[in-house]
Amino acid sequence: MAKNSLESRLIEQGDMLIQLNKTILSLQQACAQAFENFNAKEAALLQEI
Repeated sequence: MAKNSLESRLIEQGDMLIQLNKTILSLQQACAQAFENFNAKEAALLQEI
């Protein structure tokens, strides 16, 4: 019984790690896009000046 419980917990933790990695990747992509947008706006403002 303890073995099954431990296996279940390990599987749940593995699933949680997979989800956290997906979340981290999504946040990294969002940050990269935000920086691209910022750089584009900065370049446009510099051209206006």
